[in-house]
Amino acid sequence: MHVSEGLSTSLQEWLLDGRIQVAVVYNQLLLEAFDVRPIFSKRMVLVGPPGETPKSVRIMGLADFPLILPGLPHSNRRLIEQVAAQSGFHLNVIFDVDSVSLTKRMVAEGMGYSILAHAAVQEDVAMGGLVGHAIERPGIRSTVSLTTLKDRRSSRLALSWEKILLETLEELVTAGAWMDATLWLGRE
Repeated sequence: MHVSEGLSTSLQEWLLDGRIQVAVVYNQLLLEAFDVRPIFSKRMVLVGPPGETPKSVRIMGLADFPLILPGLPHSNRRLIEQVAAQSGFHLNVIFDVDSVSLTKRMVAEGMGYSILAHAAVQEDVAMGGLVGHAIERPGIRSTVSLTTLKDRRSSRLALSWEKILLETLEELVTAGAWMDATLWLGRE
């Protein structure tokens, strides 16, 4: 068994060329070649530097913040851009940064704000290193899906891996560390 980590766009390519049999991807586009099974969604928050008072921010208010976001075609950037376009405003992106840890450090240093999954910052927020502001009307949720190729049968090993992965993720989402900001979408 070989487990790899990469951006969702890379994982899609690896599925198509047969390097991997199953991928866990964020905000998967619905493409004819893929069988996409949404498994959970994560609440996104506006992340600010320490010392701010947590508040809720309306979706339109995001236009007022200097943002540090991943560059396109990153799936979270696509999602956030789509929400902004549907809500009728433009984002003020000052830095494209494809690293969550670097983004968090830049926000902590006061270089801007970011929009990240609550699960990615909950420890930083609990320790006072960052502040998470709720996004409302509407909120933003990042959906995580299990993705395979429609025309390729998974091996027994891949099917066993899927089972273990789904059981572990369900535990984290329904009773574990991600419970407060994550919604389990179930299995087929």
